[in-house]
Amino acid sequence: LRFIETRLADMEALLVTNPETTCLYVFNGHSELVYSQFPDLKGVTLIYYNKIFLLIGGKEDIVETLSASIPQKYAIVTKQRAKIQGRFVHENRIIRGEVPEKHLISEHGLYYKVHLLDKHDTGFYPDMELARKWVIENVEGKKVCNFFSYTCGFGLAAKKGKCISVDNVDSSRTALQSGRENYRANNIEVISREFSNFTMKEYCRQFTKRSRTLEKQNEKKSSRENTGEAPKLKQQKKFDIVIIDPSPPTKPEETSEIYQRLEYYALNFKYALPILENEGLVLLSLHCKDLPNEVFKNHFCSFQEKKVELV
Repeated sequence: LRFIETRLADMEALLVTNPETTCLYVFNGHSELVYSQFPDLKGVTLIYYNKIFLLIGGKEDIVETLSASIPQKYAIVTKQRAKIQGRFVHENRIIRGEVPEKHLISEHGLYYKVHLLDKHDTGFYPDMELARKWVIENVEGKKVCNFFSYTCGFGLAAKKGKCISVDNVDSSRTALQSGRENYRANNIEVISREFSNFTMKEYCRQFTKRSRTLEKQNEKKSSRENTGEAPKLKQQKKFDIVIIDPSPPTKPEETSEIYQRLEYYALNFKYALPILENEGLVLLSLHCKDLPNEVFKNHFCSFQEKKVELV
């Protein structure tokens, strides 16, 4: 209880000092730092979503204890993972207070719509806050591609960071529609070409195909006789920054060994190289906390198509 009370006090202090952010982790029971000290909290996560707490996982006695520790002024929703007819879904329950179908939270002055009663996901992952902050601070004047864009959190961060453009790419039409809603919530213009309903592999293949087509057209133009003026050549500029934030691998063969999981992420990394500028950056999100750093470096630096340097 003392740990929970301390974390709640820290949270409320952060909300006062950082009013532009109204969504943050209270604690993450998937972190060894938490469950090594408090085994009962292993796999239990508590997140604050603008006056509402979302409690994920935990047995009934843990849920009761945590709920009793949270001040009455806050609403509480629990989300429990269950397997129904061979598929994993989330069962949601309102413990107390009023919880709207959707409501706004904020992070670094940007607004996001979240749905805490959705049977799958809320629409926003606060654990990527530092990565979104990095994007805001590093994309000015850059062309950005945001793969596995989900509800376009990185896209919004890129817009706030004054990028030249950002392409949000996701295989889910529903996620992209939520991304458009997030753009509108921030009074950011929704440009159709910046939302692409493709897998990463499909998008990169089409991008490369367009580049080759333009190269052939330019070769024809250059070979024609002209009046001495240089022909106007069309070019498809590659990306300065590519963001790759895929879901964790779920197939047994992709999760059984560290190296097999690494292959899952390395494949996406390889797809990005042909559309990346020579001095471009890749922001890659991994779900391999137990991966030795040297193994990661050696594997990803083995690609020969471009000079790859990990920072």
